[in-house]
Amino acid sequence: MQEPGYARFKIESKPAPHVYQIPNKFDVSARKVRLASMLVHEALEYRLNKEVVLSRPCIYGVFGGRLLSRPCIYGVFGGRFGGFKPLKHKCVGCMRCVQEYPHIMTVKQSDRYKKLGDSFWTPENVFIVWNEASTGKIPVKGMGYKGAFAGEGFDGMWTDMSEIVRPTRDGVYGREYISTTVDIGRKPTSIDFAKIDYQPKSLEIPVPIIFDELPTGTDTADIRAAVGLASEKIGILNISRDTRHRETGLDSLLPIIDEKGIADNEEPDQPEIAEFDAETPGLLDRLLARFDRSILIARLPLREDSGSAASRLVRQGVHGLHLYADYHGQDYSRDTRHISTALKDVHQQLVRDGLRCASATCPRRASRQGYDHRQWRDHSSRTCS
Repeated sequence: MQEPGYARFKIESKPAPHVYQIPNKFDVSARKVRLASMLVHEALEYRLNKEVVLSRPCIYGVFGGRLLSRPCIYGVFGGRFGGFKPLKHKCVGCMRCVQEYPHIMTVKQSDRYKKLGDSFWTPENVFIVWNEASTGKIPVKGMGYKGAFAGEGFDGMWTDMSEIVRPTRDGVYGREYISTTVDIGRKPTSIDFAKIDYQPKSLEIPVPIIFDELPTGTDTADIRAAVGLASEKIGILNISRDTRHRETGLDSLLPIIDEKGIADNEEPDQPEIAEFDAETPGLLDRLLARFDRSILIARLPLREDSGSAASRLVRQGVHGLHLYADYHGQDYSRDTRHISTALKDVHQQLVRDGLRCASATCPRRASRQGYDHRQWRDHSSRTCS
C-alpha cells in the first residue's frame, strides 16, 4: 500500500468536539452561604478598599483578596457567577480548591460518571477513550505512574516500546531505523530455485492496526465515512461486509466475502486481500479456486479447538488468520480465557506443527463501539521474523 523506501510515520490529529455533552467526571459544589460570608468578611476587613479587594484574581471568579489570591488554573470558577455556579466540565480533580478552602468546597465523582461502562470497561476507561477521540491526544497525568506494573488480562501483556523511546539503534552497518511496518500474508520458509520468480502473496501496512467491521447498531454512513477516511490517510485496512454503500475508504477496504460475494465479483476482478468466515464449510476451497491471486484471511473465533482449526486452515492454503474474542477480551470457550492466553495456545500449536512462519496471525478484541485506542495495541498482523 506504500511506495518502496523509508518514510517517517506520523498521524496528524485534529480536535473533534463531542457530538453530545458527555457526563462531567467531577461534581464541584460550594457552600454558598459560607462562600458569601467569606467574601463579605474579606470586603469588610479591607474596609471596602477596591484597590486591595479587587487587586488579585479570585479563585471563584467573583473578586479577589488575601484569601482568594490564587485562581483555578483550569477555569472551573471562571464563569459569570464564579464559585456560586462552577463550570464542572473543566474540573480535573486536582483538589486544590478543597485543600485551600475545605470548609467551603466539595469535589467528588459525579453519579453519571460512575454509571459509565460495565464490569470490564471502567468509567475511567470510557472517559479516557472519549477524550482521546475528541482531542487526538493521549492522557497526561503528572507525578508519574503509581500503579502496578502487571496484572490480569491486558495488564499482563508487555510491549516493546523501543520505537517510541529510541527510534534508531546502532547496527552492524551504522544507524538502523526501527520499522513499524508489518506484512500480512505468507512468507516462504525456504528457497525453491525451481520457482525463483515466484513472489509470495503478502501486503505491507505501515503500522500494526486494522479497523474491524463495525458492530450491529453502529454501522451508519457517518461512521463508515470516518473509518474510511482514517484508514486511507494512515494507509491501513478497514474490514467490512458491505462494500456497496461506501463512498470513502474504498482503496483501503478489506472485504469479507461469502458465497454471495463470490458470485458478485466479476470473473477478471480479484481483490488484493479479502477475509472469509472460516467456519463456513467448503468456503475456503471455493475462494482459492476463484481468487487465486488474492490474499485470503480466515476469520476464526477463539475457542478450545482454535489451535487445531488454525493448523488445518494453514495446511489448506489460507494466507492469514484473523483470530477474535469478545469486546471484553475473553474468548468463546466454555471456560473463558483472555485473548492473550488463547492466542498463545494457537501460536504454540502452529509452532508444534511447523506452520507458524507460513501465515500471518492477527489477534483482535471485539468492541461494542467498533474500535477504540486500546484495541489497536492488540490488533497486530505479523509474520515470522
